[in-house]
Amino acid sequence: MRIHWMRAVTAAAVLAAPVGAMAQVSAAREQTFRERDKNHDGVLTLEEYGGHPGNSAASSRPASRAS
Repeated sequence: MRIHWMRAVTAAAVLAAPVGAMAQVSAAREQTFRERDKNHDGVLTLEEYGGHPGNSAASSRPASRAS
């Protein structure tokens, strides 16, 4: 019975480690987004993005045409 308990604890520790790391990455991304979103509208323009235009998702969408 003790072996099953130790296996359960080990499995929980192994599964919990990546969750903690992912939470840190997510928090860092959110902080970076808030710093770049100057007008706080929830959208990064190319000016706010500040990176290479080829790296933004907006540049991979086709331009919309006004009718």
